[in-house]
Amino acid sequence: MRHRLLTLLALLVIVGTVAPGVTAAVDDPVGPTDAPPSEPVHPIQTQPSESGTACTYPLTVTDATGTSVTIDEEPGSVVAVQPSDAQLVTELGATSKLAGMPVGPYTSYLDAPANVSDVSADDGSTPVAEKVIDLDADIVLAANTVTYHDGFVEQLRNAGQTVYVYDAASSIADVRANVRLAGRLTGECAGADRTITEMNESLDVIDAAVEDRDRPLAYYSMGPNTDVTPGEGTFQHEILTRAGLENVAARANVTGWGELSNEVIVAEDPEWIVYGDSFESPPVDRALETTTAWTDDQFVVVNDNAMSQPGPLVVTVIEQIASTVHADAYAEVSENESAGSATGSETADSTGSDTSDDAAVIPGFGVAVSLLAVLSVALLSTRRS
Repeated sequence: MRHRLLTLLALLVIVGTVAPGVTAAVDDPVGPTDAPPSEPVHPIQTQPSESGTACTYPLTVTDATGTSVTIDEEPGSVVAVQPSDAQLVTELGATSKLAGMPVGPYTSYLDAPANVSDVSADDGSTPVAEKVIDLDADIVLAANTVTYHDGFVEQLRNAGQTVYVYDAASSIADVRANVRLAGRLTGECAGADRTITEMNESLDVIDAAVEDRDRPLAYYSMGPNTDVTPGEGTFQHEILTRAGLENVAARANVTGWGELSNEVIVAEDPEWIVYGDSFESPPVDRALETTTAWTDDQFVVVNDNAMSQPGPLVVTVIEQIASTVHADAYAEVSENESAGSATGSETADSTGSDTSDDAAVIPGFGVAVSLLAVLSVALLSTRRS
């Protein structure tokens, strides 16, 4: 049973101005702090976007390996080592800077440049250090999984590469933080704001749709030849619960990635089975054919890559599951949201046409209201197209 992915809802730009004189020398992955007082820093500020958001340099952050990574100016080229890194860069709109990434089945769904260099082995996933070094990019972004490749990061750093290794993501909040940080590391802060706004807007609709609804039990199948499934403490678990399901693995006290036997699954009797689109049919053992999910033909097929990669597209999977399991509630909330946005567009258009002095003297509101009107009209047009 395949269901068409519903379009992501309203894109509103976060207005996040950067105050003059605030440095970007920081030690946390989310927000700037003051630079050391012993050496005054004169920050380099990139050109602000229409939202007023700008990245500021120099930037110093500490990565998952405990290494302090400093970027003196906005990077002009980026290498994304793992598929999830490539998703971050492309979703931020930094494709013009993308010099290298894994090219293969795990990234084929991304809007990447046709001439981007492949930095992976033939499997489309395993990173090749020599390929990354040859590109000599200004910044190399690497998901936590690169630490499984012994000596890879050290080889890059010994060759003079600036490498940032992300912490492992175990929640949607972690994914959101990764997006914010990727924006700062690549000079795409406005793109990060836009992407986070998209995520939040979609999640608001999903939350409203599943609020106070029954949460049917669900099992996420990784394949017919494995008992491994995500439990509490994984972002895949949060995908299921945020979409209005109860994760059978969590009920069975599985934490992280753990094994769940067929006997336990059958005893719990999930009403839904979720699995990736790399399988042509539900990848479960025959023992599970006695479950309610199987007998009632209740399956949700999701994008494997979006489900497994800690990037902003996880929201599209939550949206897909919620719109299938809670179809009526989701459709109603989506329709109300669309109607409300349309009304807001008409009101903004009317207000924006007022050129009286009273409308112009309120500090900080004239430009913001006009921008909102333009965005609302564009949004309405997009929905109708």
